[in-house]
Amino acid sequence: MRRELKLEDMGDWAGAAVALVGAVFVWTQVVVQRGQHRLQEAETHRQQATAWAALSEHWEVAQLVAVGPSAARWFGVPEEKSSDYLAAIEEFRAARVEFLEFIELDSVNDYDWDKYDKGVISATSRLSSYHRSVQRIVTHLAQVSSLTLRGRLSIEVAYDAFGIELLRVRKHLPNLVREGYAVRSSCPGPLNTELALWREIPIEEVAKRIGWGNFLEVARVTAERITVFIDLLTAYAVELGEIGPEMQNHESLPPGSELASLDRLAIAWSAGRRVSLGRAVRFVAALDRAGKKARRADSRIYPDWVFTIFLRFGRYASWAPPRNGFIRAPWDMLMRPVSIIRAAWRSRRVADVRHLVSPYEYRAKLPAE
Repeated sequence: MRRELKLEDMGDWAGAAVALVGAVFVWTQVVVQRGQHRLQEAETHRQQATAWAALSEHWEVAQLVAVGPSAARWFGVPEEKSSDYLAAIEEFRAARVEFLEFIELDSVNDYDWDKYDKGVISATSRLSSYHRSVQRIVTHLAQVSSLTLRGRLSIEVAYDAFGIELLRVRKHLPNLVREGYAVRSSCPGPLNTELALWREIPIEEVAKRIGWGNFLEVARVTAERITVFIDLLTAYAVELGEIGPEMQNHESLPPGSELASLDRLAIAWSAGRRVSLGRAVRFVAALDRAGKKARRADSRIYPDWVFTIFLRFGRYASWAPPRNGFIRAPWDMLMRPVSIIRAAWRSRRVADVRHLVSPYEYRAKLPAE
């Protein structure tokens, strides 16, 4: 009897020991996998940072092209390089605008046309060095954005590698992929209107409208992918608190609040849907959450019913409402599925991110003389 009890006791201890060894083995595997994941992330970060550092000279040119001459003051681009760029743009403008002079003439011979063509080719070739630099940057951003949107590269690693540099010029980066106005139109009228605008506006503005996307032949899908990638970096920066809540003036919204606009969400849905439905939902939710978080930094943004209550009690005119996080945050969370549905619906007719503002709209925004 005692022997049987001892065997049973030994069996219990053996089972407990096996369970303990199994638990230790599983925990060891988890620790090893986490260590491997950290090493893999560190290696990925090193590769991305090295690749981005190798493009430093091209990035300097790309900043000049995207931002304009002000890049020399804001981002340390040499003044001489900025002057050379403006001179090249001035030559390109003069060569293109000469076409309007031909239209005004009664007749133009073949010699004049050949001279015009040679002038355009010469002016375009002077921009070739800028083309190459912009193409290198756009190609790299297209590759990194593709890896990020497909889940091969985490947004955290991308942000640590070069996100801060990109976010400094995030509002100007679309200039690298935009097409010239009416570039696909067979009618000469829109092109003539654009060239007439070039005559009137400063050379710095012409530099933003020459259509770098035409030279690079950037596809719409690529442009949308890069746009969403920049927005995801911005959203991550908002979550970290590295963007906002400072406001530049009383008219503007806090930085990052533009992420919650319906068109931005629609573009994110389109880019994510090309990968999977789940990623489309995740991208839209991430941008909507970050954009609404940035908007909550402005105490004026309340639901309409809150202002109605303030007015009813006569408090709104004489009493500033408090920060609205405790009211707006739950409401934003409840409305997030609605934002996702609206973004999916809007994505069917969202505007092409490569399109320029038309000359008519551009003139309408100019200050009255």
